[in-house]
Amino acid sequence: MAEESSTNRPASILLPLLFAVIIGAWTEVVRPSFHAPLPTSTTIDGIDFPETLNKNLALVGGGTRSKLGLFKVYAAGIYIDKKSGFKDLNKLLDGKEEADDKFYSQIATSKYGKAIRLEFHRQISAETMEEALDEALSTRLEKESREKFNNALHDVLPDDEVPKGMEVTLVCKGDNVLVGSSYSDAKPSVKDKAVCSALFDVYIGKNPVSPEIKEGFGASALSKVSDK
Repeated sequence: MAEESSTNRPASILLPLLFAVIIGAWTEVVRPSFHAPLPTSTTIDGIDFPETLNKNLALVGGGTRSKLGLFKVYAAGIYIDKKSGFKDLNKLLDGKEEADDKFYSQIATSKYGKAIRLEFHRQISAETMEEALDEALSTRLEKESREKFNNALHDVLPDDEVPKGMEVTLVCKGDNVLVGSSYSDAKPSVKDKAVCSALFDVYIGKNPVSPEIKEGFGASALSKVSDK
């Protein structure tokens, strides 16, 4: 009997270990991630952006928002309506060698659907994110309009830190801006005709918070026109 117990001992040790390894591997596979593969995507500074948003919006291009040129904060992708937006794109850029102020202004103030999607390169505090956007909007919006937007943004951000990989989407539909994020299921709407154009002016206006985002958007827009 003693000899039989000695013979079976390795199996009694290995089987639980094997089971633990299998369970550990399964847990690793199903762990949720902000960087889940996208079926059809375009890379902006190492981050994948879906080429289509809300079915009717198509990605044009974008770039990265950096802080003091020292570190990357987030990448931004700019989307416009597949029909009306790209019709504008072709009309404004056909035969041009570079995107001009008229082009950027027309896109920013247009009433067709469009969106800005932010994806974070690094973790930052939610308070810092809110304050930075509020400061950028302070010369572009009245206080009441800023407060509406700030409240909506606050509702979709974590209370403490915005994690690396989190997404924030700002979708314009007429006079409404739908604010969303990969952190929250909330989709607050800001009804204010001035907010959308102000947000786009932050990124592609005459004094953008990131020239790289504006230039990336303009260069991609030109390439899409020349490819047709």
